[in-house]
Amino acid sequence: MKDESKRARRVADLLNDTDFLMSELISDSKRGPEPINDSGEENEAKGRLAGLRFRPEDSRKLEARADRIWANVSELSFKDKSPRSFGWMGNVVAILLFAFGLAFWFEVSENLGLRKAPEIVEVKAAKGQRVKYVLPDGSRVALYPGSVLRYIKDFKTEGRKVSVKGCTYFDVVHDPEHPFSVEADGLVTEVLGTSFNVISDSLFSSVALVEGKVSVKTENVMDRYTHILVPGQVLEYDKEKGIAQVHKFDRRALTAWKDDILYFKRKPLSEILVDLEQWYGVSFIVAPEVDASRQYSGEFQGESLRNVLVGIGYSNGFSFKFQDRTKVVIF
Repeated sequence: MKDESKRARRVADLLNDTDFLMSELISDSKRGPEPINDSGEENEAKGRLAGLRFRPEDSRKLEARADRIWANVSELSFKDKSPRSFGWMGNVVAILLFAFGLAFWFEVSENLGLRKAPEIVEVKAAKGQRVKYVLPDGSRVALYPGSVLRYIKDFKTEGRKVSVKGCTYFDVVHDPEHPFSVEADGLVTEVLGTSFNVISDSLFSSVALVEGKVSVKTENVMDRYTHILVPGQVLEYDKEKGIAQVHKFDRRALTAWKDDILYFKRKPLSEILVDLEQWYGVSFIVAPEVDASRQYSGEFQGESLRNVLVGIGYSNGFSFKFQDRTKVVIF
């Protein structure tokens, strides 16, 4: 048992040995079909390397890296024919081999599971709960009930990138050397330092800019779209149709929630009840005789659900009763 454990550790050490991987990379094209007369551990390590099957995108990554390196070198002049020049060219070739080998190592280590996947931090706001969160760089995020924020724990090293579901409000710390980006189901918003609201649901995504300047891009392969927003503009993206539209927005209607204010402006009762379900973590049963299309305007801050329903019901002509703590009947 101890021998097997030592053998496994030896194989793992070889697969983590850059010199071993480089020698395999260089000698692979020269090796014929004859058997390899190496130690058992080296045979096993080489066998695991030989058994690797890279995905097409893996090989494309390697090719792209090699192309970038060679493009930089090819810009240099090779008119000097002196021996010193050929020595210099040899150094360039050596550098290219090392760089390509290093890229190869990173791809191999990912395939063999030797490198750990980045740790993801997830912040959730449950129904009936609003969350205010500070990112590692000091940027502030407000999450509407039912929303989710995700980012890589090593925030600045990996780039200030986050992804969101639901409704979120960002107040981003200015940092020109580390651009901030938000991915929201089909939309990618890139900023340096600004304040904006992002909404992402199953059918639509939107970005509303309050302060600063942002670039918003769609990820639709068939119809890539980039737009620069100025304060007071919102970009709305229809995921099903792949269409993006930009127009002005009512700042208070879109962002009052981050200050714990329920704000309604000529909003149908049917949509108001959806908001209240998220805000208070309840569900509604609406009687057929209630006109759910009737609109209401008003705002509430720090009020109980009962007080909110009393105010809206008085204006819209309905009554209500609680079946239990999470179910309300509108009649």
